[in-house]
Amino acid sequence: MSYINVAFRSSREYEVYFFMKNKYVRVYYTPRRTDDKILTNLRLISSGFPSLAATFFAEPGMDCSFDTEVSEAYVFSTKFCAYIDYAPGTIFESGIDACFASHEESEAYLFKGDQYVRIKFTPGTTDDVLLGNVRPILDGWPCLRGILPLS
Repeated sequence: MSYINVAFRSSREYEVYFFMKNKYVRVYYTPRRTDDKILTNLRLISSGFPSLAATFFAEPGMDCSFDTEVSEAYVFSTKFCAYIDYAPGTIFESGIDACFASHEESEAYLFKGDQYVRIKFTPGTTDDVLLGNVRPILDGWPCLRGILPLS
């Protein structure tokens, strides 16, 4: 029998993630009251956190964690530790459709659905940053008008 193995606060006010073995839920909690709500139904860690798929953090699951910044947390499983940016509320929290490293030093483009963003990354660190806002692909890549969306 297992109850909550790991919990960390979301970047959104009064939201928390509860992890049980290889699954999790996201909950809106109401301190000193009992009208909490499930926001994300029970699902596999690998489904909600694709960057953790096929890792010890998804199977057998996490041992403990704590949040640090707005959307970042340390997670631990067996002898492993990861520092993740779970980006709640963005199009990228459920994965990336395509990406490529730019010819500009340490920059990459990430694509999801009809949106994209450019990032600055530094290998071996965890302080990658967005270079601008998430935008529609056709606004940033007007040469693709008439090609996208492909039916």
